[in-house]
Amino acid sequence: MGLVDKIVFEARGAHGCSDSDYTFAMTTCCERVGVVDDELDEFYWNSATPGDGVSLLGSPECPFCASSNWDLRRLEHATQVPDHWSWACDGVQRPGRRQLLSLAIHIQELLKFCRRVAAPLPGWNETLILNTGDPSARYDRHWIASRSALLSPDRFTPQFEKLLCAGYSWINLSVYGVHDGNLIIGVEVPADTAGVPPGRTVVNYSGPPKGVDGRHTWTLSLTIID
Repeated sequence: MGLVDKIVFEARGAHGCSDSDYTFAMTTCCERVGVVDDELDEFYWNSATPGDGVSLLGSPECPFCASSNWDLRRLEHATQVPDHWSWACDGVQRPGRRQLLSLAIHIQELLKFCRRVAAPLPGWNETLILNTGDPSARYDRHWIASRSALLSPDRFTPQFEKLLCAGYSWINLSVYGVHDGNLIIGVEVPADTAGVPPGRTVVNYSGPPKGVDGRHTWTLSLTIID
């Protein structure tokens, strides 16, 4: 059980695994704070570059003071976390809880929204994410994009997690419609970041556009270029 937000921490560079559970810990030699991964026995000591870590296997020296006689004491309260590590902590102690929702969960919520406002939903084969920030994607009376700008949710997940931690004030997830039997979901972000802390970015949902009759249009006009 720890205070570290897993998605935020890994998006900044930590290289744990799916079972990693991170905890703030203080060195007993020089009383410096870092993050320990109990699953992989790794100690991340640099808040500026969280990818910097040392393996706790094999009795390493302390990365702060080079002491060979040291140990780690886990921190139990948010008040013990120093300011330079506050970006990785939401102040709520919980086992494995993530502050940031995954792309898969957001897609589920987006489809629930569409069932409320744009029912009935059509059938489709696959769900594809259109990254509107891709250089090949543009809107000229309809969407034009390369195949590389259309990714499965699994492939787009790492980029989505980075967007959630990039400081944007909002991210739009929009159902554009169905093209060639596949559901296309567009991801849009503002032109610039606003310094919003991880976990405070608002994710907006919207359904397919409405036609002249005021009804939602599920058929998407999309030109795919190679």
